[in-house]
Amino acid sequence: MKLDDFSRLVTHWNALAQEAPPQLFKERALDALRVHLPFDSAWWGTGVRGARHPRIIESYVYHLPQQFALDWLTVSADDDFALAVQAQPGVTHALVDDCGFSEAMRAFDRHYGVGPSLATSHGDAQTGFGTFLSAFRRLDAAPFNEAERQRMQLLVPHLMHAGELSWRHALGSYLQTQLVAHANADACLIGASGEFCRQLLREWPTWQGGPLPLPLARAIADGQRHWSGKQVHIELADGGPQRVQLTLRARVGDGLTASQERVAREYVAGFSYKEIARNLGLAPSTVRTYLRECYLKLGVCNKLELSERVGRVAPAKPRATRRPDV
Repeated sequence: MKLDDFSRLVTHWNALAQEAPPQLFKERALDALRVHLPFDSAWWGTGVRGARHPRIIESYVYHLPQQFALDWLTVSADDDFALAVQAQPGVTHALVDDCGFSEAMRAFDRHYGVGPSLATSHGDAQTGFGTFLSAFRRLDAAPFNEAERQRMQLLVPHLMHAGELSWRHALGSYLQTQLVAHANADACLIGASGEFCRQLLREWPTWQGGPLPLPLARAIADGQRHWSGKQVHIELADGGPQRVQLTLRARVGDGLTASQERVAREYVAGFSYKEIARNLGLAPSTVRTYLRECYLKLGVCNKLELSERVGRVAPAKPRATRRPDV
């Protein structure tokens, strides 16, 4: 790959990160990568590093069915190639064929038509999560050569960096106080930062990835606007066709109940007592009582101080009337 081509591609990715929302960024960024590194499909995601049985927390599939990631989890214990990639972060590995794999793994490859592969993983020391990218060719295609393997190893760190920039640009200062992700109709994360995933694992330490934890998936299916657990509070809003936007905050604690915390968040977001009562299905007098308790328990004297304790929350978008199947 010529230096000029490398420079133009990385510049294009960085510009795209400021123009396109995160999911569209991934699609267009991979479109651009294919020009310099031909492949037919790809898988870009985030998982827990160091786990013998991988947990795929967030997943984006390119020219593959959404079910690909969930089906891979059923055969992941037999995927020695994935374990090798995970064991050497930053090194791109090439797979010529799956002759040495189990019958279940070969059946998976045949079902999805994936053959020769390149894969790279990168770890995040702060969150403990790893991001990976796998590029696939068809079963009957020529394998990747050494020059292509080196090219992917050179390019992927820049692609991952641009992907993070895309999220930061899309969320702006909102990201500083709130963690936002998107889930698809199957209640699987399709866009989330490592910190969002880390906070989910605080609430559900045994969550294995794939579909969201059942209580949260049920809240989405039921069309609820929010869900509160012991560690996190999550607002649910319409995120586009067949998507739900999840906005996560760590719980305030200090003895507040989940209902009191929800009232406080709506209040600092600018809603009136009547609007909060309507939004949360409470009586206005209950809203006043909850707010009084919040002020007493948090030791605050005014709305500004309350906002600093619970954080500002942007008013949620109305949920779509069509509920995703979970």
